[in-house]
Amino acid sequence: MVQRRSMRPIVAGPRVFVHKWIVIPRLALAAADAPADTAAFLSATIAAGGSAMKFSGRGFVSVLLALAFAVLVLSGVILYVTPRGRVANWTGWTMLALDKQQWQSLHINLSLLFLAATGFHLWLNWAVFWHYLKRAFGKGAGMKAEVLIGLALVSVFAVGAIAQWPPFSTIMLWNEQIKDYWERPAEQAPIPHAEELTLEQFAARLNLSGDELLAALRAEGIPVEGTGQTIAEIARANGRTPREVFAAIEKHAPNATEPAGQEQGRGRGQGGQQRAGQGMGQGMGQGAGRGMGQGMGRGAGRGMGDGMGPGAGSGGGR
Repeated sequence: MVQRRSMRPIVAGPRVFVHKWIVIPRLALAAADAPADTAAFLSATIAAGGSAMKFSGRGFVSVLLALAFAVLVLSGVILYVTPRGRVANWTGWTMLALDKQQWQSLHINLSLLFLAATGFHLWLNWAVFWHYLKRAFGKGAGMKAEVLIGLALVSVFAVGAIAQWPPFSTIMLWNEQIKDYWERPAEQAPIPHAEELTLEQFAARLNLSGDELLAALRAEGIPVEGTGQTIAEIARANGRTPREVFAAIEKHAPNATEPAGQEQGRGRGQGGQQRAGQGMGQGMGQGAGRGMGQGMGRGAGRGMGDGMGPGAGSGGGR
């Protein structure tokens, strides 16, 4: 005769989904009001969940390394394709709402975090790492091939990058070509890194006065505290790029596009010959321009036109 196994009634209770990292606080409340069997199950679940919540150093450092690595890959790729600093700063270049300096800061600081996490990971797994070292360099080492291949790869990459061997030089050539792509004549500053100059310095380089630049900016609705502010500071304070600030100056001071000392000149020497020329620097004659005329005579000459200041060569220039 086959005995039928007695079946205990199943007590209906709340359906509970518990992730190994999460313990739902409501379990404790449910256990208090549940029948004996269900309460025992819930109590065991709470205990298991509590043990699962213990902090795992290895799990933490693995997640940290993965996240830092992902951000470093992104920032590294973006920095590879960024324009040169003078172009990025002048035009207000951004990528994903961050400018070049912000991407550089992100990359450097995440690199430090990655190095710290790597050191922590090495400390947690030092026994395994030390075992590899002993196998690699100890008697009867079984990992000589792995060590030699690793050293060879690092050496080839290091020497190839320093010596500019292909394909390492090709990677850098592509980088230069990408940066050259951003170099557009219409977007270049009249003076390299002009955004770093104060308004007074910028005016002097353009042979203008600081008051002229102040008046030009204020006429365009750009408030300026004084000529001691840099172009970059003025741009940031008004939500503009340095190039837009310079464009506002150009509207009221067209000569701002030509830095002092680089103008066309027409000289006239005592020898009676005249020839158009371009030059810069002090000469022997007294002229009204900054160009140095190229004439046949070497005697004192007098300028033929108006210029920006005292200058000359064999004759005055315009």
